[in-house]
Amino acid sequence: IAEKELKGQVSAVQALQGYVVVGVGPRVEVYKLVEDEIVCCSFFFAQLFCTSITSLKQYVIVGDMFKSISFLYWRDRNKSLNFLGKDYEPLQTYATEFLLHNEDLSLVASDGLGNIQLFNYENATVAESRGGTRLLANGGFHLGSRINKFQRVRAFGNMAEDSKGASQQLTMYSTLNSGLGALVPVSEKTFQFLSALQAKLAQSPDLPHLGGLNPRE
Repeated sequence: IAEKELKGQVSAVQALQGYVVVGVGPRVEVYKLVEDEIVCCSFFFAQLFCTSITSLKQYVIVGDMFKSISFLYWRDRNKSLNFLGKDYEPLQTYATEFLLHNEDLSLVASDGLGNIQLFNYENATVAESRGGTRLLANGGFHLGSRINKFQRVRAFGNMAEDSKGASQQLTMYSTLNSGLGALVPVSEKTFQFLSALQAKLAQSPDLPHLGGLNPRE
């Protein structure tokens, strides 16, 4: 249909409500198709080098090669990308995605050390959020494999709907060593049960620990 030559390496592309978001070095650029021409209608200077872009409705996550992730909001009225918050800790971001659980929204990022990090966006009333501009770490775990792609999909089977009949989503991922898995949000009751089960298994003398290490540390 149309093409456009950019002055830089395109490292990420994502659709955004009829627009196309492109990562070109440290810049995040928004394009739209006007007849047979691709036109830039907005841009945002991120950090060092964009490695991943993910969108959900008007919200955008931008992953950086060394500077973790940034959280943006697209305002269609004046065609602008607006900064909401970012993680101030260094992180070699490989992939990003959203994790939905009922009305809760988390931001997911994978790094070069095989870890998965979860972040929350809090308002200015939370002291640790630095006036709402800092994404707060909500959890994480070491997978041992580098994740290069996340994808949100509709849950299936017994997980397809919650207790209120609302449809559920899970976040699937693929790794650079040919692995495939999923992040599944669970209720607080299920989490407490699984946490107690994990603690019981960790105390079992019949299950050897890798390297003699405590699995809960």
